[in-house]
Amino acid sequence: MNTLSQPTLPAKPRTEIADEPFVDEATVGMGQIAWLNSDGVGRSVLGSCVGLVLYDPTKRLAAKAHIVLPAADSRQGSPGKFADTAVAFMLDRLRRCGCDPLKLVAKLA
Repeated sequence: MNTLSQPTLPAKPRTEIADEPFVDEATVGMGQIAWLNSDGVGRSVLGSCVGLVLYDPTKRLAAKAHIVLPAADSRQGSPGKFADTAVAFMLDRLRRCGCDPLKLVAKLA
């Protein structure tokens, strides 16, 4: 057994913690944001929601949000629940991890 192996990280993202670890696989529920490593996989069942992925091909880090509503409009909720707060939250965290916002690739579903 390799004693230097990485510990298993939790697969469920928690949006209330801004500096949670980047993981290799996550199921992203409504209003959540997952932080993914390299070729990580983020899964969601979207229905009428919007899935947004921001990916830095140089750093090989990504964020995936399961967005429920377009704007917070003074409503309470996790940053991933609303498009206006999810984008700002994702950009801020990726920027703090050394990603250049101008080099990010965005995908919508």
